[in-house]
Amino acid sequence: MDSTLLAAFEAQTKADPGFPLIERGHSIWTRAQISALSRRLAESAPTLRENAVVCLKCANGPEFLAALVGLKRLGATVLLVDAATPPVEVERLGLTFGCGASLVNTDPCSSVAWSWTVLPRTPVTEATEAAVASAQTTVIKLTSGSTGGPRGVMVTEAALLADEAALYASMQLGQERVLTTIPLSHSYGLSSIALAALLRDMTIVMPISDSPVDALKTLRTANVTFFPSVPAWLQAMVGLGAPQSNASPQSNTPSQIEASSQRAPLGTVRLVISAGAPLLQETARRFHARFGLPIKTFYGASECGGIAFDRTGAAGLDGALGTAVEGVTLELDHSVHNGAPIGQVRVTSEALASGYLHAAAQPDQTTSFEHFASGFLSSDLATLDGGLLRLQGRSDDVLNLKGKKLHPSEVERVLTSFDRVQDAYVFAESKANRPNSLHLKALIVGPASLDRATILSHCRDNLAEYKVPRSITVVAELPRTERGKLDRAAARRLCEAKEH
Repeated sequence: MDSTLLAAFEAQTKADPGFPLIERGHSIWTRAQISALSRRLAESAPTLRENAVVCLKCANGPEFLAALVGLKRLGATVLLVDAATPPVEVERLGLTFGCGASLVNTDPCSSVAWSWTVLPRTPVTEATEAAVASAQTTVIKLTSGSTGGPRGVMVTEAALLADEAALYASMQLGQERVLTTIPLSHSYGLSSIALAALLRDMTIVMPISDSPVDALKTLRTANVTFFPSVPAWLQAMVGLGAPQSNASPQSNTPSQIEASSQRAPLGTVRLVISAGAPLLQETARRFHARFGLPIKTFYGASECGGIAFDRTGAAGLDGALGTAVEGVTLELDHSVHNGAPIGQVRVTSEALASGYLHAAAQPDQTTSFEHFASGFLSSDLATLDGGLLRLQGRSDDVLNLKGKKLHPSEVERVLTSFDRVQDAYVFAESKANRPNSLHLKALIVGPASLDRATILSHCRDNLAEYKVPRSITVVAELPRTERGKLDRAAARRLCEAKEH
């Protein structure tokens, strides 16, 4: 199958072979070098069947871009896994999803340290290759299933290119130098950075180490213009160094934001984006006050790419997400909530994935393919007011407390409105001797000196009694996954450990 992505990259390489695609410190990799590396990678590959899926594990860097291009040269579909995935898990995922081979970069500091492994052919492999061919899949993104088992999001090349183009237009990107701290193997980094670098005049700038300190230094010294990040990184950066801006944290109108951005002490940075997890208003305000730049929120999903973007920089300061990305139609499904303003987010666009590839639940079963019939219906709950999208939690998080429904996000918003509470996670737990009786617990981020009695009083002033947490535990930070999302299981374990 002909590849528009490969043809576009080769045209870019022919037009300007010396263009710097990746910079890290004093090292530079040009388009021509990435192209040559991709050819060597393709030449080293074992013989692959038509419609073969290759499980790719690779850290950020020239190797990742070369692997994407090299696997396109081979006509293979790519199953993207995290760079931190242990070898045993890579093999398991490859077998579970019917991959013909795995490709692992064994040394992130070496452009030639590749390891190919041919995986045994099974009924799962045959089912996967049939699904890939039917759906014209070019990339499979991994996401967790409702039962905890993994699902593969099957995406065509046309959908990938549509998503990249929509984000490029919505974010008003140009010839950018983008600081990369988010994984390129995740949906966020793939569309907004990796594909844009291959298709546009965009240079990826990598910090020397994976620390906010080096990221901040690189932002100020490497002529970076674009910084896509996650809330945990941005919150960490706010705590580094002394305030260097006189911008008011309440300056949240577009005109005020535009004026304050002229005082930004982040070198040449003009655009900062947050995605992957909810951005706290407090983080947005403190970042704006310290650096003079607004954080523009971006909301998307592996199943459909970009959904909403904050074009002005005001939405994040107000706890909202922004308006629909170019070419995206947003609707709310109110069926679960009986016509209330809140509903599940339904997305339709040209970037919509083909559907889910469900992993085999048992060794003797095969994968199964589920099409998206009428757009993608997210589990996220939201309101949509004048086109402005505002998340209200997830439909599967709704609790039933003594016959009354409650969404934890309502309690979390009240907790984070209390002075010095930076973040919060609220969940329900049953007592050992009363399994059918749930009670609320709250894990909050703040100084150890926070007075729990005062916080509970604040909750009682703002919430009905059944919504008030029965216990509050203070921690230094909430545990996060690699993608910047809250690790709920780890948060509950942390709460239990603190209580004992």
